Amino acid sequence: KNTYLLNLSENFLTELINKKGQDGLTVLEYAVINKYHDMSGLIKNFLGTTYELSFRIAKYKVEIIDENPVHLHSKKEQLFEYEAQLKEFIQAEKIDFSNPLLWHNCVKEFELAALKGFHIDTQNTGMQIPKRELNLIETKEALQRAAEELGKYGIIGVDVEYYSDNKVGFVCLVQISTVDQDYIFDCLKLHPYIGPALKEIFWRKDILKVFHGCEGDLKWLHADFGLEVVNLFDTAKAVMALSSDKTTCSLAHLAHKYLGINLDKTFQTADWRIRPLPKSMVEYAKNDSSVLLQLWYQLHQEINGKDKSGHLMLKFVSKMIKKCWKTIENSKLPIVRVEYLEDENKSLL
Repeated sequence: KNTYLLNLSENFLTELINKKGQDGLTVLEYAVINKYHDMSGLIKNFLGTTYELSFRIAKYKVEIIDENPVHLHSKKEQLFEYEAQLKEFIQAEKIDFSNPLLWHNCVKEFELAALKGFHIDTQNTGMQIPKRELNLIETKEALQRAAEELGKYGIIGVDVEYYSDNKVGFVCLVQISTVDQDYIFDCLKLHPYIGPALKEIFWRKDILKVFHGCEGDLKWLHADFGLEVVNLFDTAKAVMALSSDKTTCSLAHLAHKYLGINLDKTFQTADWRIRPLPKSMVEYAKNDSSVLLQLWYQLHQEINGKDKSGHLMLKFVSKMIKKCWKTIENSKLPIVRVEYLEDENKSLL
């Protein structure tokens, strides 16, 4: 046992345990979020009592469907043909800007107006992400409605939160943001239904999907849900294309540099199996996807400013097309299915 803790008074420990941060979470709740699972036992040892939490690690079952799958992108041939076509345009200088896989043909006027209206001040590091309606999707009915709503947009920001240990890993949340809505899909509760509901959205070439450092997200989305991306923009790769420095920048760095926004990374190593999700974790999750849209707009403007001929854009689109299918082909992730044990999640720790 820790002799320092033993020498502390019971009142001090009780005060410490009950103390809440600015977001309303206690020290113990932070500990659970950050995977220190022995804290409840520690408290019981020193105080002789248990402590009731407002959330806990969800109960679930994971089934490995295929431990060594061959990952293939079902749209690979079409993507490969278009990539070859782009290379011909670049070499022959016959640039066709009408194809819907070129991002300026996807993003709609109302979306461009909303993104253009976001005030940028990189000298003011207190800039805030614009407020949008937040939708926490936890039921099949809400999932179907969300999929229908997303089909009306021409650009979405996408991020993934997952859990992984030495034995198995799986997606816990998928965050999708539009210019006026944020959607957080609870993949623990909806794991069997995510793929069928969202497959068309990810396939559609007239919807631009914006990621940051897409490799991991593409692999997880395919392994868990069979989702395959067509029409991709990676903010990390875009910055590398614009710069001689080929070091991958973090999303927080780009948000600060291009938007003057300081992204809170408190929960970067959090355990996303927590249910119900605390408000601060929900806020953290949606910020990572919503900031991608403003970043896309700024990077799009910079590429256009440096690329009057269109060649840089075509080369970048060609690279993104290859990334869509090649990342999945290189994946070693097993295919899993997760069953959420709802009845067992009614009691707290």
